[in-house]
Amino acid sequence: MKYSLAVSGFFIALMFTTKGFAAEAPIWPLDEVCAHESDRTACYEFESIAKRQVLGPWHTLPDSPRESCVAEVKSFGQPSYRLLELCLNRKLFEQWQSARQK
Repeated sequence: MKYSLAVSGFFIALMFTTKGFAAEAPIWPLDEVCAHESDRTACYEFESIAKRQVLGPWHTLPDSPRESCVAEVKSFGQPSYRLLELCLNRKLFEQWQSARQK
């Protein structure tokens, strides 16, 4: 299930490919990301997967979702590639729905 969501998010992102570079890809050390987790091994594993999913196509994603999602995740006070991936998937899906309704 998680894999299919990640793959679907990736394909949604590809449908909105742009060449914007306004928001640089966030580089958060996994030690910092997983600092407060009780199971750091699991945290490293899940965050590493999410990091690859997010940073791989980063510069092909539209600027607006990148900027707003980085700001949203930073507002929580604890960086997380998993939260960033969820936010990007949500925003890209919303854009896709909006474009479909036009």
